Amino acid sequence: MESQEKKEQRLLKQKVEILERENYALKKSLYELSTKYNSMKLPPFALGELLHSLDNVDTLFETKEELGLKKQFYHKQELKGHQGAVYQVQYSNCGRWISSGSFDRTVRIWDPAQSKELHCLTGHALNISDLSWSDCSTELLSGGYDQTCKTWNVEQGKMLESFDSDGFVQCVQFNPQDKNIFFSGSSRNILAITDRRQPSSALALRNDSMVNTISVFQNGMFVLSGDANGYIKVWDVRTGTKSLTVGACVSEHLNEPSKKPISHISTSFAEVDEEPRYIAVNSYDNSI
Repeated sequence: MESQEKKEQRLLKQKVEILERENYALKKSLYELSTKYNSMKLPPFALGELLHSLDNVDTLFETKEELGLKKQFYHKQELKGHQGAVYQVQYSNCGRWISSGSFDRTVRIWDPAQSKELHCLTGHALNISDLSWSDCSTELLSGGYDQTCKTWNVEQGKMLESFDSDGFVQCVQFNPQDKNIFFSGSSRNILAITDRRQPSSALALRNDSMVNTISVFQNGMFVLSGDANGYIKVWDVRTGTKSLTVGACVSEHLNEPSKKPISHISTSFAEVDEEPRYIAVNSYDNSI
């Protein structure tokens, strides 16, 4: 009979091997993206040159004012404080604050009107992958490669709760209808639905590849996901059960012809109860 100590050591070794494989896959993806970008040797983007080069703009628009040629982007300010690459940045729903997540393992909240850092939130053991504001902008949700999701009180700058995840957290989002519920996607092919009031009863909807990005419908009943196999899927979270492995996916679309991983999706909603009218998709195939 295998001793309890040897059994625990064997299980621990298996977990370490799984984490090492996942970490290798993530590092490989980042390296490939960096290599492709550097090989392109793109010149700096100059908006003014682009605008002046639109000789035939009148054939597309009735007037140049409609295109906004009189309004150009300009550098307003820099928010400095992170000690590592910034991986995520989001305006609050109220428009007053900006949140940022970094490889320095911190989440920071900024007041852009005053070019001021309000809070530096510490608690994650590894880099931050995604952030989500609550609908009322009083709370912030973060996900990280330390396999946790954390909620934060924005006004006090304090952590409220920490939730363990199965795998590296790739993406997070509050339910637009109820901030007590949030969604997360992980490197272990899981789309999780967590009720903060009953975290032990979290639902785990299993995908067949790593869930890189999600977008929750405004009604909170459906979730769009983009994964490492190049699929965009729609999930009906109402049909989920705690033991569900397949079956909640009601629609899917493959990123053809490249089948490259989907890295981000963003949706445009018309009304609260309607499906998204448009979906912008970012992929590893260098196209949107």
